[in-house]
Amino acid sequence: MGKLDEAIASAQKVHTLPHKQYGVVHYVCARAFEGKNLPAEAAAEYETFLKEAPQDQRAKQARAALLALKEKTQRQ
Repeated sequence: MGKLDEAIASAQKVHTLPHKQYGVVHYVCARAFEGKNLPAEAAAEYETFLKEAPQDQRAKQARAALLALKEKTQRQ
């Protein structure tokens, strides 16, 4: 929705609280970091998401995005 800074702030706040059922916040945060062209931060959030919610319906997309970020970083 274009509110990248708000998405990142919300995810970071949620992460300080018990949030087992809300692992998806890391996926949202990763997407926001990608939108801000911050690949290292995005990759870290995707990794956290996959650790916290490996069975989530977005896990496949997160793995693909993480791989793409790593490949992009290696080419630079």
